[in-house]
Amino acid sequence: MSKILMELLAAVVIACIPVITNYAVEALTNIADKAAANSKSTLVALCIKEIADAVSTAVEATNQTYVDCIKNSSDPFTKEAQQKAFEMAYKMAVASLSKSTKEFIEKNYGSLEDYLTSKIEAEVRSQKNNSILA
Repeated sequence: MSKILMELLAAVVIACIPVITNYAVEALTNIADKAAANSKSTLVALCIKEIADAVSTAVEATNQTYVDCIKNSSDPFTKEAQQKAFEMAYKMAVASLSKSTKEFIEKNYGSLEDYLTSKIEAEVRSQKNNSILA
């Protein structure tokens, strides 16, 4: 009798192995997908923070050095001076971004230059409005 039970148990276990394996593979796939999603979200968050920091720092530094110098001189803040200030901020922002963040911008937003231009202009407005309120 015990031999029959052992053979029956062995047959049941052998029949269940593919089902159990399928569930285990599915569970591991779900865990890997969630880990990848969290990793991607973390990467996105890090890239966005790096971009914000780079642009804010570049605009603030340009404002402190170049713009303030022109404002305190007798020379007017001309369109050419504005363009030079923008170029300084742009170069500073690009220099401080990592290669992976630049690639992230190009992959998700297209042109690095267009993306940073809009971010720099928004940051200039923001810092200008904050200085008016202060």
